[in-house]
Amino acid sequence: MSEPLCAVAMPKWGIEMQDGTIADWHARAGQRVAKNDPLLEVETAKVVNVIEAPASGVLLRMLVGKGEVLPVGALLGVIGDAQTTASEIDRFIEAYRTRR
Repeated sequence: MSEPLCAVAMPKWGIEMQDGTIADWHARAGQRVAKNDPLLEVETAKVVNVIEAPASGVLLRMLVGKGEVLPVGALLGVIGDAQTTASEIDRFIEAYRTRR
């Protein structure tokens, strides 16, 4: 693996925000993305916002689907190098979830 993996997580856009609903994905697993490219839309009680790619790389894994409601901080996807193995991605996801 040549580049570190990067988490795509549910942001907190307001002091009262506790969760968000996945409205739509703009990218697909396996697609190359550049930092700040639109990745997905999240709907909250007040607005629909776009989550941008936090890093350049390949969207290696999409962990949630349209319509799912997730808490702030939840892992939504993983971006990294195209050569990253499935086991490396799995370990990254497990470590992320363990830290929370």
